[in-house]
Amino acid sequence: MIKNISLKVVNEIEQVVCNYTIGWANEEAIKKINILLNKIQNPLWSDKISFISEYTKILFSARKHEKYGGAEKVRSLILNSCASLEDLISRQDKEKAL
Repeated sequence: MIKNISLKVVNEIEQVVCNYTIGWANEEAIKKINILLNKIQNPLWSDKISFISEYTKILFSARKHEKYGGAEKVRSLILNSCASLEDLISRQDKEKAL
């Protein structure tokens, strides 16, 4: 149950990252992603959650993304981190079964 909810939340984060305009200041997108991240707090995932949170601020800023290779590069980093988080969530459920 928790696995399915967590995976759904990660999917919602990916949707925000893909569908909101990037490379511009967007407090709404930042707030939405942070609300979603708060729903899946887990010490085992804290590194990925922190990364997504910090890079979301960079992605949805007017200029910060420029020193990281541009908004598309930052979006790619976030989406890769989301994929890693999905893998961690899925693996944790399998490890509990063992």
